[in-house]
Amino acid sequence: MASLFENSAYAAAYMTGEITHICRDMAKRAPGSEGEGEAARYMAGVLRRDCGCKTVLTEPFRVRPAAFYGYFCVFVVVGTPLAWI
Repeated sequence: MASLFENSAYAAAYMTGEITHICRDMAKRAPGSEGEGEAARYMAGVLRRDCGCKTVLTEPFRVRPAAFYGYFCVFVVVGTPLAWI
């Protein structure tokens, strides 16, 4: 990992290349999607292979991708009458 930080220009180009690869070449990464899992597995491999990390773990977790919409409904139901006060 120290080799990445010895040359900051190289490190910046490396990071930009990895982020660009994930954004352009992998599936969309909505919360909990297979694309998000693919990107996480890819980055775990990068950490092992290129950064020298001995232990890299990915963990499953439960996601509620549509949970935001509940807040939107509350805002409309409560906020609309309050706007007329």
